Amino acid sequence: MHHRFELAPASRRADWPKALSFAIATGAPAYVAIYLIGDHNLALTAIVGSICFLGTFIVGLAMATGTSGHLALTADSLLLQSGHLQAAVPLAELDLAAARIGIPQESLSGPGLRLDTRTSHAVTIPRRHGPAVVVTPLDPAEFIRTLQLRHP
Repeated sequence: MHHRFELAPASRRADWPKALSFAIATGAPAYVAIYLIGDHNLALTAIVGSICFLGTFIVGLAMATGTSGHLALTADSLLLQSGHLQAAVPLAELDLAAARIGIPQESLSGPGLRLDTRTSHAVTIPRRHGPAVVVTPLDPAEFIRTLQLRHP
């Protein structure tokens, strides 16, 4: 069985400049096309063009606030992916029963595998040997529940 969990976005703040640049890049040609198709009618261009601009801005805003990666739980490993970062951790290395929400103090300073985007969503999974794995799924409680169902 394969479970996939989205990572919590780095912040709740929307990326307004990215959404605006998307709207301008697609909206400007739409204004010109509407002006030419509408027989050079400025009122029609302003009304229809503004509606098109608003629509592309909303689409751009939705694209700009996407998640920053995901975790996949397969039969034998935990797969982490965020941008160009990819890692696979065998479940046999992890102490799934000891997985907890939060970041213990000893995990902050030592080396280890950390894929944390928002500390309020952090889940720490101790390894049997070595540093803990710290990840930030969008729904930490569901992630831990699913992990602990895998516990032998």
